[in-house]
Amino acid sequence: MVDLENFDKGLWLGVDSSKAPFGSAQIMNNMVVSDRGGLSKRPGTELLGTLSTTASGCGGLYNYKKSDGVTEIPMRAYSTYLQFYHPTLLGWYTLDSGYTSGQEFGFKESLINTDNSDYLYWCNRTENYRRWSGFLLETNGALTGGETTITTTSIFTDEVFKTLTSDSSNTTTLVCPADTFATGQWTNYWVKITSGTYSGQIAQITDTSTTSLTIDPAITDLTGAVSFQIRFTDATQTGTIYVNGTSVAYTDIPTEYTFTVVSAPAAADDSPVTIVPTQYKDAPKGNILECHLGRMIVGNVRSGISRDSAGALQGSQSQSSYYVSRLDDPTLFTFAADRAAGEGAIVSVPYGGGNITDIVDQEDSFYVFKKDYIESAAYSQDTVDIIQRVPVKQGVGSIYRTVKGKDDVYFVTNRNEITTIGRAATKDLLPQTSNIGSVINRYLDDIDLSGVRGIEHKDRVYFSYKEDSSDTYKNRVLVYNKGTRSFEGVWFIPAFGFMEYQTNLYYGDSKTPNVYRMLLGTDDVQGDNRFGVSSQWLSNYFNLMASDLELQEVSAYAVEGWIKGETKITFELYNDFATDPALSFDFTGSESDLITQDSFSNYLGATPLGISPESSIGSADENGFRHFKFVVYFPFIHGNHFAIGVKNGGTGQAFDITRISLGIESDKLKEATSIKTI
Repeated sequence: MVDLENFDKGLWLGVDSSKAPFGSAQIMNNMVVSDRGGLSKRPGTELLGTLSTTASGCGGLYNYKKSDGVTEIPMRAYSTYLQFYHPTLLGWYTLDSGYTSGQEFGFKESLINTDNSDYLYWCNRTENYRRWSGFLLETNGALTGGETTITTTSIFTDEVFKTLTSDSSNTTTLVCPADTFATGQWTNYWVKITSGTYSGQIAQITDTSTTSLTIDPAITDLTGAVSFQIRFTDATQTGTIYVNGTSVAYTDIPTEYTFTVVSAPAAADDSPVTIVPTQYKDAPKGNILECHLGRMIVGNVRSGISRDSAGALQGSQSQSSYYVSRLDDPTLFTFAADRAAGEGAIVSVPYGGGNITDIVDQEDSFYVFKKDYIESAAYSQDTVDIIQRVPVKQGVGSIYRTVKGKDDVYFVTNRNEITTIGRAATKDLLPQTSNIGSVINRYLDDIDLSGVRGIEHKDRVYFSYKEDSSDTYKNRVLVYNKGTRSFEGVWFIPAFGFMEYQTNLYYGDSKTPNVYRMLLGTDDVQGDNRFGVSSQWLSNYFNLMASDLELQEVSAYAVEGWIKGETKITFELYNDFATDPALSFDFTGSESDLITQDSFSNYLGATPLGISPESSIGSADENGFRHFKFVVYFPFIHGNHFAIGVKNGGTGQAFDITRISLGIESDKLKEATSIKTI
């Protein structure tokens, strides 16, 4: 008996099938190595929000994480729209529209700015660079249109920073005991009056002394000792908001629940309300954004502003250059003719030619990628503030976007190698590249990785790509397991790209705007519709005899693992590189004559094959899985090389195969077919 209980070698297509390691796979579609170390089909997916039937795929996907450690706002771009997922309304809503269709977006959040507030920055290389605070509310009551007041949920964050009672007050000042505050401590925060006839009125703090708070706008007739809270909001006293996608200017926020407007648009109750994004016409138009030590770096720039040799402003267009913002201000990229420390910059990367394909921050440096060049860069953290650039590799670069992992950067080269920037050997001073895709290089040579995107999630790295260059959309995901250092195969998922939201993994559809949660359940779910996941695993061929000239005889096929519900698994045995299996049979978790007894002997499959199992089935665990093991006997199947296959399809299917064994003997008959006459 030969046991196969180690499935973690995964997909192995770097050599001839018969020369690959025992237990590796030549086909591994929609499969994964389970936490038990067994073989399972990939988990299912589930739609986030409601289904969109728009025939336009995602052109941008990002999770905007605010620094409070709680607020996360998924973003998606498609066609001419940029949308956000409302965390309480649980739906997708338009934040901005009018974009050029077909352009890909780059996103990056930053807390580094003069407001000391969170903002999300983005650009699509065509429309203006923009930022947004992520300020989200809901209407409290329906609007018929024409109202001068819009009532919403509270503009304030949940936290109350301080609760006090003033000694005295007037329309613009709250006076407290000596040394209550530090100078400037609460400037830009807000007060909410909580006592008396003024209760509920709010105003922004414009100045803080050690004894008083100056507020604006004035609260009419405010006097005496009043109780108040110190609160915070991203809203400004005046501005423009979107109410269910309609823009409306407001002139005041008299209470934490109301906006004063000239004429409100019609909107249903619980419609989304948010601040309109701010545009920056003088910022570079690029779709690769990265933050590095207080600066925003923008690459793949289609157009921007630079200076000529005399210091005059002029338009510029260089996809081989990246633009650097001023220190602590991601909205300003300006610099003088003689650049001073802390100003913006334009950095040319002439080596290798072509455009910048990605920029990624890693530890104390950032890496700039072209298709055949990589360099690391960092600004000196001193008064000189000079960029320090070090070439990492010439002749090797990233064909498209990279994947930033916890401790490495993954990318695909223009030779279709899946590569990382690894740590240097002790004798080296520079990081060197190492190819992790060599074991599947024959597969990589046949697919289209030109638009690859990826993500690292829980020790696995996911790459999205096209199965063939003729495909209109990306339709495959390659999975790399960092723990086992193996590829867990190919998933049939049309992913434009990925994001993590609330610690879970999501992908944006390359065909439609829809976003799906991954690694969930057994099926691909769209609302009430469920679609089964079809999976297949086929081992590479193996020969365990001393010589290829000795035939092997296989007469038994044994399996051990776990199965759930009515799952049906098809097991196959192939010999000598045949396209059709020499043996195929099903095992079904719902067959009562096979699973209701602890031990038995009964027929499994078609009786003319003489297949007779001997099984024992354990009780179900907390997830509904039951342990099983069986052995199937059949007439001798001869061959030099054998491969084992597993297939599964349908809804509600779940299994975990932990061991497959074959009963093998050597036949001493000499080779009768492969004979050379001399």
